Amino acid sequence: MTLILLQAIIQSISSTLYWIGLYVGIRALPGDKSRRLRWTVGSATVLAVWLVSVMLLAQTTSSAPMLPAYPLRC
Repeated sequence: MTLILLQAIIQSISSTLYWIGLYVGIRALPGDKSRRLRWTVGSATVLAVWLVSVMLLAQTTSSAPMLPAYPLRC
């Protein structure tokens, strides 16, 4: 459980740092503010989906051994 929590924390921190770097690069793009805003909102959406999926995968993986196994009958 500790390893999963540590992995989720490290993944969250690295994804956030990656997005901050991407945001700084987006602000340097030439063009309209609307173009930069679309890039910012789009990348923030992708980051949010990524973090939620990592958390869900960590939760699913950590609770899987506790679930009872039911044999399939054909």
